Amino acid sequence: MQDVYLRNSKKFGDNNFIGTREALEDGNLGKYVFKTHSEIFATACNLGSGLRGMNLIQKDQETGCELLSIFGPNSEPWYVTDIAGMLHGITLAPLYNTLGPDTIKYVLN
Repeated sequence: MQDVYLRNSKKFGDNNFIGTREALEDGNLGKYVFKTHSEIFATACNLGSGLRGMNLIQKDQETGCELLSIFGPNSEPWYVTDIAGMLHGITLAPLYNTLGPDTIKYVLN
């Protein structure tokens, strides 16, 4: 996956990649604002380095995998975190409010 992402990020660097709808003052959603492949790549690289620098990555004692859980809806920040994990060899354990408290507790343990 990482090789495919890196190749496409380089090949399509200046092309739009992820769009997020802007929130208007009246509470409605406006037009989509896009970020390019290059912008997302840079943000993901910085995020991964920051997560490591702040010691927010845990190593599983049994598997040796480096793990990070994220809780939230699918969104640009969620996807950037996913890319950051891929680029930095971090396994993501996504959590959603639909999982229920017992499942969330199980994943976190």
